[in-house]
Amino acid sequence: MEFLTVRDLTKSFGFRPVLQKLDFSLQQGECVALRGRNGTGKSTLLRILAGLASPDEGQIFFAGVAQQAAGPLLRRSIGFLGHTPGMHPARSLRSHLQFAARVYGMKRPSQRILSLLDSAGLRQVANRPFGQLSRGMQQRGALCRAWLHDPRLLLLDEPYAHLDEDGLEFLDLLLASRRVAIQTILFATHQSEHIARWADREVLLVNGRLQTSCLPP
Repeated sequence: MEFLTVRDLTKSFGFRPVLQKLDFSLQQGECVALRGRNGTGKSTLLRILAGLASPDEGQIFFAGVAQQAAGPLLRRSIGFLGHTPGMHPARSLRSHLQFAARVYGMKRPSQRILSLLDSAGLRQVANRPFGQLSRGMQQRGALCRAWLHDPRLLLLDEPYAHLDEDGLEFLDLLLASRRVAIQTILFATHQSEHIARWADREVLLVNGRLQTSCLPP
């Protein structure tokens, strides 16, 4: 069953085309690795799919419903991890997660927040200002926020970047659990060992277009 469908997606910055007539789809429950050189548009594509940027042309459908028509219900079905954590340095990780829970319309999220903090090894530092946490802890915190509401679609931009050993174990735990939750994942990465371990397939972004690439046996 196709969960995400993209048709003729185009995006340029000034006179520089970044995405050119992209066509691709993701099946429900699929985990797909997105590869490409730096500057090829991977982050731009993920931000457009998350609703954080707009394409110049093209259409995006989630379970057959156009992105523009889905509105808030769609945003609550997507988890996004960007290149940077995107959290205010003066606020605590716990307050960030509580705010995200309200945005996602979660009811009584306290237990879910504690469970994620425990799994990420962050419970003891959850009330510290976010800016005082190590970069590895910040990345773990950003992963907690992306997974907080059990999204149907996860868009992860270089999720392994900056992770410490505890963070690598936490991310592997989350990726392993996605098959039970039937979550669909598109993640950008340069690290082939993680692609071979978790991805069902990979796609390459070359000159603004996607090419399918088979994973090694």
